[in-house]
Amino acid sequence: MNQLKSTNSPVILIADDDRDILSIIETILQEDGYQTLTASDGEQAVMLVQTHAVQLLSLEIMLPKMNGLQAATQIRRLTNAPILMLSAKGEQSDRVIGLNMGADDYVTKPFTPMELLARVNSQLRRYRRFMERLGDKEENSRIHTIGGLEINEDN
Repeated sequence: MNQLKSTNSPVILIADDDRDILSIIETILQEDGYQTLTASDGEQAVMLVQTHAVQLLSLEIMLPKMNGLQAATQIRRLTNAPILMLSAKGEQSDRVIGLNMGADDYVTKPFTPMELLARVNSQLRRYRRFMERLGDKEENSRIHTIGGLEINEDN
């Protein structure tokens, strides 16, 4: 299920413990040309981020083993890829906590396929611009930029 093709289309990790919702989101994203990885718990989501180049994550908050908030905190240490929190928990306090824990956007269930794709596309556009500005600096952690000063430890 988690086999990626060698294409240039973005890879999106979907983490949800509800197999039906996971399948629906996966189908929506694949039909729009995205590659997908799936996880049914938070620990598996973190492991997949450690082993695959992921450009966006969709995390359910109420995941087993490690909830989506805990997973987002660990994932944020590994990547700057956008994180969309998906949850039936739609109270303002839930959304604020999700955003403060590292999420870039928060989508409440139920959602429409059009809304999900619009949010995914928006976050990916922003992430691509961020990565273009960053250039290869993220890949080379020995380059540090402070204001207008760039320090390359190798040179």
